[in-house]
Amino acid sequence: MITRRRFSKIGALTSIGLATGISAKVVANSVKKESTNDKIGVGLIGCRSMGWVNLKDFIGNPDVECIALCDVDHAVLDERVKDVFEKTGKKPLVFNDYRKLLDLKEVDVVIIATPDHWHCLPFVDACKAGKDIYVEKPLANS
Repeated sequence: MITRRRFSKIGALTSIGLATGISAKVVANSVKKESTNDKIGVGLIGCRSMGWVNLKDFIGNPDVECIALCDVDHAVLDERVKDVFEKTGKKPLVFNDYRKLLDLKEVDVVIIATPDHWHCLPFVDACKAGKDIYVEKPLANS
């Protein structure tokens, strides 16, 4: 039998593991690739702060490639395109509408790093598009 105290400790340790980026690596490694030569295509929705931190973790894996970025702020998009190019040598596609990013067949995984009140709709649409998803809490406001 598990006690409340033990459950709380397990939950706390899991949260620490997730906060350190372990989850990004797990998600990136869990996507099924058709061959060992294929890279996992990642799309980022919401490119400021935490979204960029998450994307850096993903593209730090040699089996991952940033395919596309999406943000409503053109200045943020321009800055992140430069950052991705510096890290990978490739320029990602850019979008202001996340639904266009979800239409790309090259995108296997979507990182959703929008403001909290915008997590749910891109999440649902990414599920419908058959994408693997990395999104942080909260999933919705209520």
